[in-house]
Amino acid sequence: MNTMRLKMLCCEVFAREANYCAALSPHVIDIEFTEKDAHDHSPTLRKSIQSKIDAASESEDKYDAILLGYGLCGNSIADLRARSLRLV
Repeated sequence: MNTMRLKMLCCEVFAREANYCAALSPHVIDIEFTEKDAHDHSPTLRKSIQSKIDAASESEDKYDAILLGYGLCGNSIADLRARSLRLV
């Protein structure tokens, strides 16, 4: 199996679970958390997540995919797009 390099954007409320899964994964996972109360302002959170997706897509780290770790979060992940990477 080839090792993949993944970028995970995740709500801070899932920090323990995300870090645990990353530690067990055979892949390299770079995790970036958003504040757990950021969903109180969904449009702002959506814009922030989209900005992070765009930055990961253009990163020199050459990610294979972007992982999202969010619950409902005020529907903040609705309509997000990754232009050059798979969004999971």
